[in-house]
Amino acid sequence: ASRSDGEVVLGATDVGDIELVRLQPHAPLLLSKGAFLAADEAVQVSTSTQRTVGGALFSGSGLFVLRASGQGTLALAAHGAIMSYTLEPGEVRAVDNGHLVGWTE
Repeated sequence: ASRSDGEVVLGATDVGDIELVRLQPHAPLLLSKGAFLAADEAVQVSTSTQRTVGGALFSGSGLFVLRASGQGTLALAAHGAIMSYTLEPGEVRAVDNGHLVGWTE
């Protein structure tokens, strides 16, 4: 934008939730296909490969995913409701591959 004032209204392709996530400098997120909606200009969005073949095969996202890094606000979209979990060390949750929106590296 050429000016600092103004308003933008965003909408996702699918019917569902939009979640604003505050990225921290050393905690990038990997995003499923279709999850990225928008980001602050300080957030870098790039293509990344999953670290393991198992991750690529079983995540439902394929070999290539989007990687969002930096510090700022990231808007994620999902088909349906978004439920966010912060896992404690050693904690495990089972998530159906087709419903994963984003995860830390």
